[in-house]
Amino acid sequence: MLVASDECYAEFTWGTRPRSILEHGFEGVLAVHSSSKRSNLAGLRAGFYAGDAALVAYLRSVRQHAGLMVPGPVQTAVALAYGDDTHVEVQRKRYLARMELLSRALKRLDVDAPMPEGSFYLWASKDGMDGWALASQLAERSGLVVSPGELYGEAGKHFVRIAVVQPTERLELAATRLEAS
Repeated sequence: MLVASDECYAEFTWGTRPRSILEHGFEGVLAVHSSSKRSNLAGLRAGFYAGDAALVAYLRSVRQHAGLMVPGPVQTAVALAYGDDTHVEVQRKRYLARMELLSRALKRLDVDAPMPEGSFYLWASKDGMDGWALASQLAERSGLVVSPGELYGEAGKHFVRIAVVQPTERLELAATRLEAS
């Protein structure tokens, strides 16, 4: 049996320290990390996986024989990014400030958008509205384009997911519009 853990948001943990499934052992376990979240290098499509030695060796072999090799310049860029935690801390603070900004602005409209324990998404809801209606209201009032939670499964039906990946100035503008509406 394999247990795979998506740990691409590990550095963006707010309530506690970052955690890894590897803290509990390696057998039958694979942890996956990505430079796209950690270092804003989404276009490179590179990261790493670690865990069960036999599984890692197998995946390495499959990658080689399938021609899925990461180009040398990408490997160099990713190695440099993983060697520097300073830029990650800067981005971490930026995402946290953006989420706090929008959470406060949404609260003024009786939209519940509590701070998550990790990631850079706010999950927001408003009594009496489903995710589609709330997404429409946020777009009309502020220009925010958000995802209705139903897109992520039935449990998300009454929520929207707000990614705080836009520049801070744009999110400040959306917050100002929300507060004025």
